[in-house]
Amino acid sequence: DPLNSSVAYTDNKTVYINTGNCVTSSLPTRPKKYLSILGLILHEVGHIYYTDFPANSSYMQSVQEGEWYPSTPDGGTAIQLELKSNELLKKLFGYIAHNLMNRVEDAYIELRVTQRFHGLYEQGLIILNQATYEKSHTLSELFAALKEGKLHMLDIFLESILLYAKGQDIKNSAQAKKDYPDEFSEYISVFSKIKPIVRKLRTERSAMVRWSYVNTIMVILWDYIKDRAENISEDSD
Repeated sequence: DPLNSSVAYTDNKTVYINTGNCVTSSLPTRPKKYLSILGLILHEVGHIYYTDFPANSSYMQSVQEGEWYPSTPDGGTAIQLELKSNELLKKLFGYIAHNLMNRVEDAYIELRVTQRFHGLYEQGLIILNQATYEKSHTLSELFAALKEGKLHMLDIFLESILLYAKGQDIKNSAQAKKDYPDEFSEYISVFSKIKPIVRKLRTERSAMVRWSYVNTIMVILWDYIKDRAENISEDSD
């Protein structure tokens, strides 16, 4: 079903594949569509093999309550106090942490599973990631949307993390530097702190350590999370 936003998922027991998902449907030939389905199967098998579902569940329960897991990062104590007194901020914090966790976990399990399985399944996963990358926006396009009030800088960081976690750089950054020098300077000053953490996340086998790295990224993005929550509050007034 191309109208269903769900592409594929697993609960560690059953794998669900939406064979008519928007990415597969966008591919130009039947062989590529077929391979993309194999890629989705391999991705979900990667979760079954390598995702620590109990640790993921504990992490999500904690951040949704405005608490750190497995431990409080540097700078995290003051953030936790703010979360306890602001319900909207706490909800956004949990949402962003979940979003970020999913992005880096996908990259981690794909790296692990393609070290073990090859052939058509690996080809399918490559086709899926290429198709997703081709659909992604350039950095100039994202900055233009930012200037128009259609995006928040936080959205741009999350998009960049998703791409970088899978070994891809956001498109056309050199042009963005020329077109939007102020926005680019702010962006690169923050993202340069995040990139080495993402590189560690891709290969770290301990779920507990991976979530500690995610917490560190959340601290780096904290001012943007707060600002986004304030924007939401103002829009709802």
